[in-house]
Amino acid sequence: MNLLGLALRARKLLVGENLVLPACHKHPGNVVFLASDAGENITKKITNKATSFGLTIVQSVDSDALSQALGKEHVKVVLITDKGFSNTCKDYLM
Repeated sequence: MNLLGLALRARKLLVGENLVLPACHKHPGNVVFLASDAGENITKKITNKATSFGLTIVQSVDSDALSQALGKEHVKVVLITDKGFSNTCKDYLM
């Protein structure tokens, strides 16, 4: 989770449905963090979009953990836009 804060400071992170959905096609193969307690509609939208563009979806964290890691409130979805950060996240998760 510390890596998310670092990526945010490096401006390699998109936070929120309105930013993540249109950017999915620009970052194939990267990582999307989707809160496990996100609503049904946002979960369906993000899952469909991420699957079609080959993004890795991580749903093992809840909204509180994402919010705390980023220092923001009510974070439901995050897209890492940098390949290096994405690969490091995948290494930690696998």
